[in-house]
Amino acid sequence: MGQARRTARIVVAGKNSDTVPVGTLSSIRGRAVWSIADDGGWGAYLPDLPGVVAIGGSREEVADRIREALDAYAEEMSALGQPLPTPVAAAETIEAA
Repeated sequence: MGQARRTARIVVAGKNSDTVPVGTLSSIRGRAVWSIADDGGWGAYLPDLPGVVAIGGSREEVADRIREALDAYAEEMSALGQPLPTPVAAAETIEAA
């Protein structure tokens, strides 16, 4: 008989998501990556938490939404009795040669 598969929720700001196996996630806090789209909209994601993302019309709106998604993730992990993962992402500014 196969082992039961444990799952945890990935949170997309403002919406419930599909589930993924526990262990896919690697951090509860850390760096957010911001980007601006060609149409002027903004997006952000947490590289240590695949699936915790937010999009919006301004960076301020996205900042609120990514915090909302992170809070919802933390609540879900707590409800599942799972520890918060350790952050592993790092950032560095580089210049072209």
